[in-house]
Amino acid sequence: MRNRMGRVLFAIVGMAGLLPAGCASTRSAARRHDPPLSEERAAALRAETRLLEEQSGCRDSVLAAIESLRMLTASPSPADRYRAHVGLAHLQLLFGDGYVTGTRRKSAWFREALYNAEAALSTHPEFRARVESGDRVWEASEALGASEMDALFFWVTAVLYRFKEGQNPLGQVINFRWVQRAHRVLEQMTAIDPDWGNGALHFTWGLYYLSLPERVGGDRERSAACFERAIEVGPNVLMHRWGRAKYFHVRMNNPRGFTDDLEWVLTRDPADSPEHPAWRAFFRQDARRLLENRASLF
Repeated sequence: MRNRMGRVLFAIVGMAGLLPAGCASTRSAARRHDPPLSEERAAALRAETRLLEEQSGCRDSVLAAIESLRMLTASPSPADRYRAHVGLAHLQLLFGDGYVTGTRRKSAWFREALYNAEAALSTHPEFRARVESGDRVWEASEALGASEMDALFFWVTAVLYRFKEGQNPLGQVINFRWVQRAHRVLEQMTAIDPDWGNGALHFTWGLYYLSLPERVGGDRERSAACFERAIEVGPNVLMHRWGRAKYFHVRMNNPRGFTDDLEWVLTRDPADSPEHPAWRAFFRQDARRLLENRASLF
């Protein structure tokens, strides 16, 4: 149980490279200048990327979409570059969570996701200027607004994944401030739009309160309320019930709730979900796996 709960906080969406000194920095992302693509090539890549993302329901198709997005980061259009870096962060988090095993390999994918989330944020002129003047992400993010919520969300997710899966328990104690910095950005996002992402922020808060020890802010009742609110805001989102089953119901020893939520995921028409096709496929696959292994979880 303890090992399972060690992963709870960081399973979002569906949820980095941190410097040895204990902080994430956008400096490399903010100063990167790739040779630009031609307008014609960028337009072709946009169409190719859209098609690949729509079909990204398995390991190979996710990798193909990632490669296309990598090429699109060299577009002359800031909007293209933002979308490409956000898309990369999104799919790299998915790939690290769902398609690879082992701390080192997962960490490499989450580190890349963090880099791309920061690169997306760095397309915002004021954010970029503040970073180049010495601000960190959680400080410079005060310059951002609703248009950058997806990049901020993947940054928070990548930091939390990397924090938990990229170091041993002693390192987590020493570097607990990483969680505090992610918490600061999450609060800023909630102030902008608490219902953003079809309840994704409520879902994240649910995991946050569930995972932390009570002495540092954990709260099981608040966690339950956050999951309920996420489902109210995003009633067709697979992630909310999948995550509540996998983390909350397992933690609270509630096999009936666990089964009900996962069976709901499997009986929904995936087309009704607003989520990315790759995440829809993953949630359904993982729901089947969890149900098959139910006896070992309770």
